[in-house]
Amino acid sequence: MSGPNTPEAGLLTLPAERLDGDPEPESGERFEVIQAIGQGGSAVVYRVWDRLIDRQIASKELTEEQALDPRGVQRFISEARITGRLDHPHIVPVYDIGEDADGRCWFRMKLVRGRNLSKVIREQGSGRLTPEALATHVRTLAVVCDALAFAHHKGVLHLDVKPSNIMVSDFGEVYLMDWGVARQASAVRSTGTMVGGTPAFMPPEQAAGGALDPRADVFAIGACLYFVLTGRAPYQGDAHTALARASLGMLDPVDEQVTGLPPGLVAICQRAMSKEPDRRYPDTTSLRDALYAFLEGEWYLAEVIVPPGERIVTEGAPGDCAYIITKGQCRVVAGRGEDRQVLRLLEAGDVFGETAVFTGMPRTATVEAIDQVTLRLVTQETLELELGRNRWLGAFVQALAERFRESDEKLRSLR
Repeated sequence: MSGPNTPEAGLLTLPAERLDGDPEPESGERFEVIQAIGQGGSAVVYRVWDRLIDRQIASKELTEEQALDPRGVQRFISEARITGRLDHPHIVPVYDIGEDADGRCWFRMKLVRGRNLSKVIREQGSGRLTPEALATHVRTLAVVCDALAFAHHKGVLHLDVKPSNIMVSDFGEVYLMDWGVARQASAVRSTGTMVGGTPAFMPPEQAAGGALDPRADVFAIGACLYFVLTGRAPYQGDAHTALARASLGMLDPVDEQVTGLPPGLVAICQRAMSKEPDRRYPDTTSLRDALYAFLEGEWYLAEVIVPPGERIVTEGAPGDCAYIITKGQCRVVAGRGEDRQVLRLLEAGDVFGETAVFTGMPRTATVEAIDQVTLRLVTQETLELELGRNRWLGAFVQALAERFRESDEKLRSLR
């Protein structure tokens, strides 16, 4: 009978097809270590050649010290089993688990070629906030939300989501890595259960040893977004200092670290990282939907709710913004007293005040809410932010705006 490292008879009589960059195996063993590609406090990850299948894979192996610790061995086996049960496109598949001749545990998994999000952000520097780069990072976090939603559905909390555990492959694949701290949700619902993790990205209830649920991972995604926006972890200092700050929710507001951030994305980050879990997004699916809404442009524009009968703009008042109606009805009115005249009615989808965005001229009419009205506010700043995401359309609209200003100035000079 064939052993675990013995190729099946006859299979290797066919010549292996070498792929570009693949090394030639040197030994007759099925698995050959090529090089170490990562090391943490408890394990080392190797790039390994699987001679039978003719591919490179990753092998995670306990360090000698951890192999002597029964609790460390149990955590390692738990990580392999949890990861192996989570069959999802954005969670690395586990192929096998076992131990070597010295009794050290290992598990083998897909080799992800790429970089972690932390390294990508640090290499980009301020370039991480260009419209193209920011959109890519937001999509990455939305994909991680999907992986977490699947894990939560299976009753598993990750509890160590951070940029260095998010891998982006060379061909755009995204994987949420390192489930070594992961726990069954049922095991951490009561207080007093200390769970490991990374204090710099940890929600207050985890840092304080409180009850945990999927909203702990919601917070961690918000912390990753904080890192994208600011280039730094939410809680600074050594592990002890960061843990103390995390347990108290002592967070420096994201928009005080960097100026000019998209206000909608700041709002998403702040809600996800709320100190009280009840004020966060209820689950990672809701957070994912908010991230995609931002990418579609919705979150660049602040929302304004106006009660019935209230004026939104007043004739003759200075103007510097426009409004898009998303719900309710308005009336456009000119004149006062006996000269008051309703010019037209506006409803969801209509826009008014657009001239002010380009000219800053006084309002030419009054707009009143008929019933409760929900509006999106468009300022010159938010318009530039939105147009900046599509440089060619932005250049086109800005050219139109300049022509509009020139025409307006000529008309005013003739009056």
